[in-house]
Amino acid sequence: MSTNRVDRSSRLFRSIPEYLKHSVITITRMYSMFNPFKLFTTLGSAFIFGGFLIGCRLLCFYILFRGAGKIQSLILAAVLFICGFQFEDALLRIKKIELSGTAPSAK
Repeated sequence: MSTNRVDRSSRLFRSIPEYLKHSVITITRMYSMFNPFKLFTTLGSAFIFGGFLIGCRLLCFYILFRGAGKIQSLILAAVLFICGFQFEDALLRIKKIELSGTAPSAK
């Protein structure tokens, strides 16, 4: 008795972590399609909160060590704030377009 020859590699998942990674990506993609406002508002808020925490850390170091440089923290806090506000601003614009029912005119 002989077996069939292998024409292609198996499409089965090789391990449980690979399956979990694939499932998390699929679930996140579906959630972002059906509830984008909630997802991206949460992400934007998380970025802003992270920037706030790092900014507070920077302020504490600045006060305690009399201006000793923590430039990396300042840059990271600024980047997190900018990313968070970009999420929020883009979502508010999209929400306004959805509520008005018209596309914005090109200027």
